[in-house]
Amino acid sequence: MLEALRQPFEILGNQAHVGVSVGVALAPECGTDRTDMMRKADIALYRAKDEGRDCYRFFTEEMDETVQLRAVLEADLRAALTSREQLCVHYQPLVDSDGRKVTGLEALLRWQHPVRGWIGPHLFVPVAEETGLIS
Repeated sequence: MLEALRQPFEILGNQAHVGVSVGVALAPECGTDRTDMMRKADIALYRAKDEGRDCYRFFTEEMDETVQLRAVLEADLRAALTSREQLCVHYQPLVDSDGRKVTGLEALLRWQHPVRGWIGPHLFVPVAEETGLIS
């Protein structure tokens, strides 16, 4: 299917090319409810796009767990931004190449989640960027 869709075609005298990403959810492994199957295929599609586009991915339960965790992190991060009690700034010194003189400070945002403990920026910053909480 991907190979057939990758073939160039003509539109109004111009040659066009397309890239294709596909998400696949198989029944009965992924269920039989149409709405749920479409949701799972959509999750697999976004995984395919994240991994470089022009490919396909089959839905796995791990993908669903990742999506659910991101949704929870987003909701919790919105609450943390409102409360202002969970987020704090840590300052890290910047030193010269000899390591002897402090030349500045780097401000690093840290999140102390009330249930999950410290959440690293590698987990919450991408969620904040993708949801428009930071730019």
